[in-house]
Amino acid sequence: MALSVSLGRASRLAASGLVALLVGCTAQAPAAPTARGPVPDWRVSMEEPYPFLASPPPLIPTPIDGLYSRDPTDLTGLTRIGCVRCQPYPLDRGESVLTLDAGRWRLQHEAPPYRARGHFRVDGDVLTLFNDAECGRESGTYRWRVADGRLTLEMLDDPCAFGQRERDLTDRIWEVSGG
Repeated sequence: MALSVSLGRASRLAASGLVALLVGCTAQAPAAPTARGPVPDWRVSMEEPYPFLASPPPLIPTPIDGLYSRDPTDLTGLTRIGCVRCQPYPLDRGESVLTLDAGRWRLQHEAPPYRARGHFRVDGDVLTLFNDAECGRESGTYRWRVADGRLTLEMLDDPCAFGQRERDLTDRIWEVSGG
């Protein structure tokens, strides 16, 4: 009798171990995002930023991808004077739109008309901007967070354009507008 109880118990333990092994082996890890295609050639694609500092990242979606907008940063109401060699990232008087899409970013100011673009990488909550024509040899790193329909950027290190890119990206909160 003791032998049959012992064998029954051993069989149940072996069976439950086998079930656990099968469940563990068949569970799949979440699929990593896949590239949407080959990296566009900057020599033929007008939308692909020039690789000033580093090779372009693959066209893989990132957690920060989306369309963001914000209110103007220039609230002075002063008249601007014309310039031939204007500063990068000027204060804006109209809506600005920031697009982040699979390692490519674009910033557009409505007024005065201005556009900047480059590449980016995301590592956890750190966003790194690079290959920006205004700051071709420098990258900028920011802590990012999207919560309650808002994108917040906090500069960690950005030597670009006398602090102009940092000011332009962090002076106002970005509202999620699409993506």
